[in-house]
Formats: sequence, C-alpha cells, structure tokens
Amino acid sequence: MPDFDIKFHRLIGDNVTREETPNGSGPCNPRFIVMHYTATKTADEAVRTFKSRKSKASSHLIIDLDGSVISMQAFNRVTWHAGPSAYKGFTSLNHHSIGIEIVNTGFLRRTNDQGMYRTWSGQYLEERDFVDGIEMVQYPKAGSGDLFWPRYTHEQLATLDEIVPLLLSRYPILDIVGHEDIDTRGWKVDPGPVFPMARYKAFLDDRSSDVSDPLIPAKERGIVTASSLNVRSGPSIHSEKISEAPKKTPVIIIGSNRDWYEVIFNKDDSPVRGWVHSDFVRRV
Repeated sequence: MPDFDIKFHRLIGDNVTREETPNGSGPCNPRFIVMHYTATKTADEAVRTFKSRKSKASSHLIIDLDGSVISMQAFNRVTWHAGPSAYKGFTSLNHHSIGIEIVNTGFLRRTNDQGMYRTWSGQYLEERDFVDGIEMVQYPKAGSGDLFWPRYTHEQLATLDEIVPLLLSRYPILDIVGHEDIDTRGWKVDPGPVFPMARYKAFLDDRSSDVSDPLIPAKERGIVTASSLNVRSGPSIHSEKISEAPKKTPVIIIGSNRDWYEVIFNKDDSPVRGWVHSDFVRRV
C-alpha cells in the first residue's frame, strides 16, 4: 500500500505526481471533502481539462484507475470543482472544500450494437474497457431508462482508504459528500450510485454531528453578545460571510487571529465553523 503524507498542504508520496492548474483563486479553508467522477476515460483527459484556462474547472486531486494520484493544487487554495453550491450553512463550497476527482466516465447508455455503450460526451466504449465492469442502476436524476455505471476500481478505493483519513487528521473536516449533495442547480449526479460513500463517511466517526469532537482543540467557551453576529470564512471583514450566530449562541473558541476568534457552534442541528469578531463574544 502506498504511503502518503501532506507537506505544505500538498499530497506527497511515491504514488503521487504533481501538476499545476491555473484555475483557482484565493485561500481555501477546508471543511468538506467533495467526491466527483471525472466524466473521462483517462486521467490524462482530466489533467488536460484542468490545465486549460478555458475549462474554468479544476480539483485538488485526481485518482487514476490504477490508484495513482495527481496533485493539481494545494489543499489550502481554492479550486473550481464545486460550482454553484451550498451545504450545512456554507455556500460557494469551492472556498470550503477539498475536491477529489476519481477517473470514471459516469453513466452510460447501451446502444443497439451488442456490447457497446455511449458516454454522456458521445464516446463509444465496450464493456471490456471498464476494469471492474459495470452495473445497471436506474437513476431518474441522471435520466430515464436503464443507465449503466462503471464500477470504481479496487485500486482507486484503496487509495481513498489512505487519503481520506489523512485529510481528516490534518483539516477540520465536517463531512464527506458527493457533488450531487452540494449542487444547487439540481443536475449534478457524481460520484453516482455505485460509489461507496458510506465507506468514507465511516471515517468521520460521527464527528459531523458533535461540536465537542476531541480532535477539535477547544481552548475556551464563549457566548455571542451581538443581536446577530456575522460568521466569516477568515479573520477579516472582507472574508466571505458564511453564516450568522444569534444572540446568546454558545460557541467553542478554537483559535484566534488579532481581534478575531475562530469558533465552532451548532445551528439548526448542524455544526458551523468560522471566524467572528472578538468584540461580540463574551468568554465564559
């Protein structure tokens, strides 16, 4: 099994190659891991897309069919993988998530020719082109009729078994989701019904529902004193507003930067993590 590590917010290891994408901007404060399929047959196609400025798309990682990894960007920098998105009180998930693209064509339709399948882009492939075979799963959101989904390879899933816990150990991840879960346009379906999402959510060990998570270093507690306190993605009034904390909301103070506290608190039964001005939090 390959060994992975993270250095200067980039994934490193013998099974990792590095490419650079021009598509992205600004700092990323990862709170989620978003799984995608590349909608391509090969990793090279995905790399070319993410290196093209015209595509306006990118991700942090690409997982190839053989389990090897291509690192496209540092985890603390924004990539353009989420599109219009919202989840658990966060919007514009590009600023709050790590994007992982797994090489997979996505759903297929069977043609009249025996053993031939057509991808969404019009490419024709045979069943033998898919390393671990395909499954027929009806999925109305993706379209009517019988749809065929390539299975993710054992090597891809084994690599994710290593990378996901590593990311959880380095970043305050609240949840692991698919692109379908966060897309506000309503038409994204990746990573699809054959991706074993539960396998990776299990690594969270229910952390997404508990603000007293022992992995979060709670230094102090506080109470919001403002009538409604803006919660931002960073320690600045120019950082994106991601939520609001009503008056008397209890918060856990987990960090500070000059006049700002990084806090975590519950809102509508979901955890919110962000930055608030210290003038409006009374320590208790």
